[in-house]
Amino acid sequence: MNIKVKICGITNLKDALAVQEFKASAIGFIFYPESKRYIEPKKAREIIKELKIKTVGVFVNENPNKINDIIDETGLDYVQLHGIEPLKDCIKLKKPYIKIVRNKEDLKTYENAQFFLVDSQNTKEWGGTGKLADWDFACEIKNKPLILSGGLNKDNVISAINYVKPYAIDVSSSVEKTQGIKDYELLKQFFDKIKTGREK
Repeated sequence: MNIKVKICGITNLKDALAVQEFKASAIGFIFYPESKRYIEPKKAREIIKELKIKTVGVFVNENPNKINDIIDETGLDYVQLHGIEPLKDCIKLKKPYIKIVRNKEDLKTYENAQFFLVDSQNTKEWGGTGKLADWDFACEIKNKPLILSGGLNKDNVISAINYVKPYAIDVSSSVEKTQGIKDYELLKQFFDKIKTGREK
């Protein structure tokens, strides 16, 4: 099955290299200090310089100048904005951005985003909750490449891909041992399921 996969919440080099070996399309680093998967920019930089895979920095309502500083420090390829950032901040960024969208109004507001992302709705944790997103809303997005996130795992990912037909999928908690630490057997099962494209 030809679908791009982003594995998010990477906190160490060993996990990053493993995800790269599984042929993921991108790796996500969370720079939101309140997240249990937070990584310091300095540590992310040390990991990124060892990789040949696209890298995404995830931010929540962060100052755009600080985001640009972290881009410069780490060498990120993309920025993912997971909060309710004003458009005036988004257009100041040095790298293309992925924007989480929660309603039809967001689709108009952030029309200069490179990708839209649909995740479960939770502004207390902002993501990584393991809960399903609104697939019906995701199906309505036609004007941008869509990344589908929220509660995807080896048991439902094929159904999600067939139903929503996203450009890419984004997973974190379903391939973890503990928050911020990946489980390689779960990663293998997840990628095997995508390769076969079979629901069962």
